[in-house]
Amino acid sequence: MLTILASDWNNLIRDLEGFISDVDDSDFFALTEGKRERILERLRRITSTCSRMGLKFSAMYADEIAAYIAHGVSLTEQSETVLTNLNARFQGNYVPPNAQTTIDKKTLLDPNKVKAEVAVLRKRIDHELEGHEFFALDSRTADYFQKDKLFGEQVFNNFPSANNDIYEAGTCLALGRATACVMHLMRAVEIGLIVLVKELLLPTRNDWGKHLTDIENELTKRYKISGSRTPDELFFAEAAAQIGHIKTAWRNPTMHVDRAYTEEQAEDILLAVRSLLCHFATRLHE
Repeated sequence: MLTILASDWNNLIRDLEGFISDVDDSDFFALTEGKRERILERLRRITSTCSRMGLKFSAMYADEIAAYIAHGVSLTEQSETVLTNLNARFQGNYVPPNAQTTIDKKTLLDPNKVKAEVAVLRKRIDHELEGHEFFALDSRTADYFQKDKLFGEQVFNNFPSANNDIYEAGTCLALGRATACVMHLMRAVEIGLIVLVKELLLPTRNDWGKHLTDIENELTKRYKISGSRTPDELFFAEAAAQIGHIKTAWRNPTMHVDRAYTEEQAEDILLAVRSLLCHFATRLHE
């Protein structure tokens, strides 16, 4: 997916308008070295921004214009070269046989050529933009977009199998795909459930309900044998109860096509799942 910032578009407009202004300046073709470098830097930014925005033909064209300006000879440089060579002759200094008193006209910057190239560049950018659609993130949910460690360092390290779904859940929420966000969150919770099952040395099943029943039976058996529950067993019981709530409230309904979520609901569920997995990560890991 192409990701650009609003500032990219703003900078492209500013640099393009600035370059047009530079070319329209009557002194443009009497370039000094410093002025040439400033113009080339502007063109480099135009090339870079066009590339980030997926405007590859415009970027290539801006590069060609930059190459022409970089290697062309300005009127100032022509005058300085001619003057230097003539002074050398008059002062009796040695001048190599192939020294020129003029500069090949093919190397001179042509004002009309550069202005025509700028017009073509503008048109190319306009044409390429016609084939693009850009979407702006809502500032309220933008912080969820493409975050590798959305649920924190500990969850990221302890449950690597859930990392992709957590990442996708946040990105879906930022892009306004609330139901898809919840589906990814349920997959992430399932990773936590499987880790809990393995911690209790229970069989792996393809059914949340059976997993939760197995956990309850195992904890009940342990309680009957010892007459009390250890801190770990209390933790397991609480974790299973939280997953059971998620299963009833969100996981089961989400599997049916008639259930959809608003962005606000999806965000509430994301925060609840984050709290759950952060709690799991204090004692559990894959």
